[in-house]
Amino acid sequence: MGRTNNCMFLVDFSQTKYFGETSLSKDKKIPFARFYGHVPEADGVRPVRGIKFVAYGYRAELAYAFIEQGTRAYVFCHLQMREEFDKIVVEFVMDDVQYIKNFNKEEGQKKKNELVARGILKPSSFSDIVDHEADNESKQQDE
Repeated sequence: MGRTNNCMFLVDFSQTKYFGETSLSKDKKIPFARFYGHVPEADGVRPVRGIKFVAYGYRAELAYAFIEQGTRAYVFCHLQMREEFDKIVVEFVMDDVQYIKNFNKEEGQKKKNELVARGILKPSSFSDIVDHEADNESKQQDE
């Protein structure tokens, strides 16, 4: 069954970020991250500010490591509405993020490596190629 409320935004993350854990059930907690951003102005379209984006699980860990104030990214997400303290909260759940500029590459790579070591993510073949090329370059510089 496919999800029908898919969204894609070009987002400038501009405000503080939050990381913690949330409960799916009484005995299970998962990582949770919340970010605020805005969709920049485009031809004939006003900017939208203060959009709430959230991520769960390993995606929360990765996004929290990569995203910092000023990060621009394409965010693939879906709309979620939930009740919190007797009011309806509307937020976009991040399914995938493609970073464009001003992201924390070093922290993000550390978090990726940690998730691979924990067995949550599989190492990508592209990472192996890039790492191998970097090793070759450093060996050539040493010689």
